[in-house]
Amino acid sequence: EGSQEEYIRLESDGGTSTIHPDDRSEVAYLFRHQKARDGTNSLVIRKFTARGNEIWVNIHYAFVVEEGVQYVYCNYSNITEIKRREQIAETARKERESLRILHGMMNSGPWYMDFDEKGEMVSVTWTDTFRRMLGYESIEDFPDKLESWSDLLHKEDKERVLKEYHDTIHDYTGQKTYDVEYRLLTKNRGWRWFHAIGQLSRRADGSPVTYVGMFI
Repeated sequence: EGSQEEYIRLESDGGTSTIHPDDRSEVAYLFRHQKARDGTNSLVIRKFTARGNEIWVNIHYAFVVEEGVQYVYCNYSNITEIKRREQIAETARKERESLRILHGMMNSGPWYMDFDEKGEMVSVTWTDTFRRMLGYESIEDFPDKLESWSDLLHKEDKERVLKEYHDTIHDYTGQKTYDVEYRLLTKNRGWRWFHAIGQLSRRADGSPVTYVGMFI
């Protein structure tokens, strides 16, 4: 945790014994063939802690010579949390892009919801396609908030639908899929039946990251 400093003697294993096997060859090459580079350089790799845990580190390194022996001075900054968030964001982005293509093929309305690490929803995105299916044209008419949708649920369906919605979010096993049919009050066509399905991407502990769904 935090930052660590280390001197690595280049005549040994190049300091690669605690580095993830997939990153060792790159590090060894840099240390052996760039000894003459001046200044401080940086590199992002995976490393193992003394307890055997895998972490991501940003290494700032510089080459030094002491008594005729060349060393590389390394300062490690733990960026595991940053990399984890980047990976989660990239996974969510790919899921959304795949769904965007699928929704276009099926003429359905996609929607997205994002959650923080405590499992609390932080944003809702109703797409323009979703809005138009309900007779709305803009975010001003149909804001990106949960109540824009839930307030339109038929009174005979509302309790059941919201229970399914929340049960899916709180199923940390990730086995439950949101799959419901219900009536919504559209802006200009009265009550209409819709079929909605949704699934969550989750962190390692099961907490929700992104809730993505399809509305037909």
